[in-house]
Amino acid sequence: MKKEHVISFAIIIAVVFFMAAFRVAVHPCKIPTNAMAPALRIGDSIFIDTVTYKFQEPRRGDVILFSYPLNPKVDMLKRIIGMPKEQLRIDSGNIFIDGKLMDTVQIPRSRIYLNKEEWEFGKKGQAIQIPADSYFVLGDHSAYSADSRQWGFVKKKNVIGKAFYIFSPSERRGKIS
Repeated sequence: MKKEHVISFAIIIAVVFFMAAFRVAVHPCKIPTNAMAPALRIGDSIFIDTVTYKFQEPRRGDVILFSYPLNPKVDMLKRIIGMPKEQLRIDSGNIFIDGKLMDTVQIPRSRIYLNKEEWEFGKKGQAIQIPADSYFVLGDHSAYSADSRQWGFVKKKNVIGKAFYIFSPSERRGKIS
């Protein structure tokens, strides 16, 4: 076999390997609702990193894809607000973690999380204890988001990956905040 053929074959194998690894590590997803606006809007196409959480724990502020607790066949996308073993309270648009106003470095201050009195975990001033194996997640557009305030916690084992990049439409292309 000629040297050029060996190099071409090696390049083809490398490209095929890279494409296969990319498909395993990165999952495309299209946003169907405005529950995560303004960070994500209806029609945005995004990439989900499905590998990182195998090596590190999710962090407060991460936008995650997970299996919906009430129907595991459905995937949902929300922002992690409460971490395992924390006590969380929503009061007048503010989030309190273990009695202290949440750090706005991890969650932009422009986010206002509303109380939903009719939901089990959404009542004003209600102290919510997050289980050791779970997260409390909220949609950024809290007036239009069904989230942990309504149906409770997302178990660690049900987290699929981290949303990290908007690839379409082109005018919104970039890292997810």
